[in-house]
Amino acid sequence: MLVSRLPGKSEIQLALSPAHKERARAEEKRKQEIEKVERRLAYLQHRDKYGSAIDEKIAATLERKLARLQSGAPKFEDQARHLVKRTLCQLFVAASITVFIARFEGYFDRLDGPRYITFAGPEFTIVACKEREHVSCEKNPQDREGQALNVKSLVAFEAQIQGIPVDFALAIAEQESGFTCNVISTADAMGVLQILYPTAIEMGFRGKPEELLRCHNSAKYGMKYLKLVLEEAGGDVCLAANKYFAGVNNGFIPDGREYCDGVLDKMQHYKNVNLANL
Repeated sequence: MLVSRLPGKSEIQLALSPAHKERARAEEKRKQEIEKVERRLAYLQHRDKYGSAIDEKIAATLERKLARLQSGAPKFEDQARHLVKRTLCQLFVAASITVFIARFEGYFDRLDGPRYITFAGPEFTIVACKEREHVSCEKNPQDREGQALNVKSLVAFEAQIQGIPVDFALAIAEQESGFTCNVISTADAMGVLQILYPTAIEMGFRGKPEELLRCHNSAKYGMKYLKLVLEEAGGDVCLAANKYFAGVNNGFIPDGREYCDGVLDKMQHYKNVNLANL
């Protein structure tokens, strides 16, 4: 037959949560302070009863302290400690929310700068530069393909194949990437002519997205798209530049004039250019 027994005091204390233990310790400390103040008041009352001089201010202070302890009101130190804890918690929550919003808005990405990604294939290895908002990629010295090729000559060659004015094609390539083969924009446009992967697919490209970082792929399919927008614009260079920038079905956009002005300025530089000197 099993005999049940009541748990001892030590077992009950072990079962209490840390919060309960803290409250129990605080209550025990309060009782000890009450007893201490009561003894001091009793001593003063005893002296007063037998005609000894006492300090009335001390007696009044002890009476107020005893009343506060008996009522259970927190001490000033406890109130200050609680206020500090609450303030720190609020600051921590505010900081956490700020960090979350900053990450969501990409602020840390902009601080980190461009991000470099390595793509390797059976015939190539390219270190791509992924642009961040307001942070542009510089020409990456690890882009072996970009170093080995004369990018301007390649762009001019593809322009001639597609029947596009060479000065216009070179101006677009410089405007889009600065003749950098391995750059990926914030909108995921890729390569020297900054063509989007779905657009390249429409132009007949059948490779993987990262293969657009190879100069000849971006130049070839980007030039096909440039020919399409030039035809859609009826030969209007400024409108064609806008369509290349914003999409073949779009016309002038809010930033289109600035983009067009940039292309026209660069075309002046490449006008009557000698292809052998590129």
